[in-house]
Order: sequence, then C-alpha cells, then structure tokens
Amino acid sequence: MPAEVMALWLAAGALPDLSGFSEAFTSGAEVDFDTLIGMGPWGKVLAARHPAVGRPRLDRLRESADWKMIAAIAENPSADPELLEYAADLDRFDVKLRVAGHPGASTEVLDRLSSEVDTRLRVAVAQNPNAPAAVLRRLACDGTSAVRAYVAVHANFAEADRRLLVSAGARSDLMGFGETDSALSAEAIDRLARRGHWGEWLAARHPNTAAGTFERLLTSADPMLREAALRRAAQLDLLGVLRDAGSREDLQGFTEPRRALSEEEQVRLAGLGPWANRVLARHPQTRSAVLAGLATDNDPQIRREVARHEGIGESVQIGLASDVSHDVRWALVNRGSLSAEVLGVLLGDPLPTIRVAAVQNRRTPTAAIGSLRFDLDEDVRAAVRERMSSASA
Repeated sequence: MPAEVMALWLAAGALPDLSGFSEAFTSGAEVDFDTLIGMGPWGKVLAARHPAVGRPRLDRLRESADWKMIAAIAENPSADPELLEYAADLDRFDVKLRVAGHPGASTEVLDRLSSEVDTRLRVAVAQNPNAPAAVLRRLACDGTSAVRAYVAVHANFAEADRRLLVSAGARSDLMGFGETDSALSAEAIDRLARRGHWGEWLAARHPNTAAGTFERLLTSADPMLREAALRRAAQLDLLGVLRDAGSREDLQGFTEPRRALSEEEQVRLAGLGPWANRVLARHPQTRSAVLAGLATDNDPQIRREVARHEGIGESVQIGLASDVSHDVRWALVNRGSLSAEVLGVLLGDPLPTIRVAAVQNRRTPTAAIGSLRFDLDEDVRAAVRERMSSASA
C-alpha cells in the first residue's frame, strides 16, 4: 500500500492495522477529505467520523443508503442535532445506539429514544452527559435497574425528583425499596406510576395509592405486579368485573366468563391495561366495535386473542392478516371461518407454515392456490398438490 494512502487513513482516524477506528484523532494532522472520500467506502466512513470534515461533506455522505455511513456520521463529535435526528429516524439499532449516546442529540430525540423497547438504548440515553432532567425524570421510573443506576448518578438528575421517589418508597440510589412517606399525595403517586414500570411498583406498595391507579396496576401486563396490587386492592369493584369477564380469581390466568358484559363495562375494560384487554378480547360477547379497537393495540397478545374471536368482521381480519406478529397471523389462519379475500392475503404470507394452512383451508378457492405450485417451499408445494388432487377426485 502506498505510504501516502496509509498516512491519510491514519490521520483520518484509522487504526494502524486498519481493523477499526481510533478513539482519538491525530492532533493537528491535515486531512484531504475530498481525496479520502474518493477512495471508496472505507475512506467515506473515515471522513464521516472525522470532526473536521464539515457539514457540506456530511450532507453529501448522508445521502448514502448504507447504514454504516449514517452510523459513522452519528459517531462524529461535530454532528449537529439535525444530522443526529436524521440518523435516529433510520430504523437501525446500531445507528440509534450511537445517537442515544451523542452529546449533541436534541432533547426531542433523546426523549424519543428513551421510550424505545430495547434496554440498551435507554441505558445509552441515561449515560448521555447532556441528557436533560425531564428525560431522566421518566427514566428514573424505568423498569430496568441498569437504566436507573445511571440516572441515579447523573449530574442532571434533579434532587427534587430523587426526593419524590424516596418519598414514594425508593432508595436514594433507585436500586430497591425503602420506607414510604405517608404524607405523599395520591396525585403524586399516580404521576410516578404513569412514568414507568418502577413507578408502578412504588405505587403498588404505597398506602396512599388511589383506586384509579390500582385499576391500572391490576390490569398490568406484569403478572407479579398484578399479584402485588391485588394484595392491597382486594375490595375494588373492578375485580368483580374482571372475574365475571373470564379472569381467574388471582388474575394469573383465564377461566370461563360468568356472564355477558354491559356496553359500559366493555368500554371500561378496553380503557385499562393489557390484562383487561386480553380478558375482554377472549369474551365471546364482546362487541365488534370494541374488538376492532383492540385489533390495533400495541400488544401482540391482545391482537392474537382478537384474531381468534368469532365476532370480528372481514375488515378487521384483513388488517390482522398482514400483522407484524406471526403469532397473530397464525391464530387468524386457524380460525373456523375466513373469507376468500382474507385467505388470499394469507396465501402470500412470508411464513411457509401459514401459507400451508391457508392452502389447506377448504374455504380457499382452488383457483387461488394455483400460483403456489411453484412456491420455493416444498411443504407448500405438497399442500397445493394434495388440494388439487382432492379437488379433481
């Protein structure tokens, strides 16, 4: 390799063995960025990471469809909030992780990333030296202790927020439970419960927690939280409705519904937590309008229960036939009754097992399965041959 090429790469931040990137850039080294960018993908990534490359070149580099290029921009110490927001919008974990830890990320972007499902992203936000107090306030109620550990020692974590959590029954390091303050208001406890799963656990233990807050805790997706809340709120009338609707007495499983639910009771359960929604989605007399709303819930377990329900209309079935969760689509394809249009959608499913089930469904028109004779999956082709054979017999 020419010495001048190696010198340019090293000056731009490459390791001597070219296996990766240096954490520090060569002080005072002049870098010919245009030449570097012209050297191909490796040179472009080196340029994108360098703090002196300049915004015009970064704008050109971000036009690349390669996520590695966007990740390199997100690592650039000089990347401004607009560039970082652009990078955060890319649906790629590696890029989001770099943005979450970047000191230049805006409050809006950090707030959005602090709500991500992946714990590693929330940890990165909690470690960000410029994470604002408002974002840390919510992360202090995060259900994962690794996130709270970084919040507890963050310079921007407001002492007023720490005192509130301690009053609610948290230790000052946010790593466990302490004594509760009986003077804390029910409104303050409810706000904590709405901020995150740790806040819900604090509310489940506090003597001043209001009935409305307990209703959300009793219908949480977390069975352990439901159990803890039940010990403190055994007299709530909601429990009777849940049990009548098909929840076990201990809220840890399902049983046969005891009675039909009124329209008001159905609306009430639909507005509560995932457990209430799952119970409601299983009830055989739940109204179709309520089921249509549950079919768009973020919880795939709720959507799966809706997919099994005999009361959903064709428009809801068509939406569920393209659900992102294969469990939902599998529940749908195994229903007793599906229209030809819904089955047509399922015939194009990315999972061979679902295509096989759609082919085997006797409601699927024979003419609709003809194109699957050349399916890439042998099981699908075999199911088509069997259907064709039985149809011609």
